[in-house]
Amino acid sequence: MAEAAAAPAPPSSPAHGFISYSHEDYRLFRRLKRHLKPLETLLKISFWADERIEAGERWNDSIARAIADASMHLLLFTPDFCASDYIFEIELPAIQRKYAAGDLVLPVVARRCMWQPFVSALQAVPSRGGRLLPICEWKPQDSGLDAARDQLARAICGHLGKPIPPAFDWSRP
Repeated sequence: MAEAAAAPAPPSSPAHGFISYSHEDYRLFRRLKRHLKPLETLLKISFWADERIEAGERWNDSIARAIADASMHLLLFTPDFCASDYIFEIELPAIQRKYAAGDLVLPVVARRCMWQPFVSALQAVPSRGGRLLPICEWKPQDSGLDAARDQLARAICGHLGKPIPPAFDWSRP
């Protein structure tokens, strides 16, 4: 009896990530998103944030669906993040349930704040010399964003079980 040829593997769908941030920190969130864009491209990750909610959508349902669909959750800690009742009462409990089920949770400390009670068991980024240093305290600030991106990349690659692939093959035939 002839063996059937194995069906080709379906293309892998992108991994989904959710970014939780306070609207007071929108400009900093956008800067972090720019620094994360190469990871999205190279690792085929799609990070979702509430800026993607379209007019007429039920925003609370969209956020709940995005958290449910994500396997990675990036938390942008600032005093405004920690002061948000919506984040504390809605987003963080949902993300904590996803973490208990195996999702990756990545705390990013952007400005000095009381982040530890929210995620005390988890390592936060960015750090320099083994010491946490909030993004806004790096000089220049892009160095803090770069450090956060690089440290997040290592965690995400470990979670996905794959290295960052090269974007282009520069070898000559």
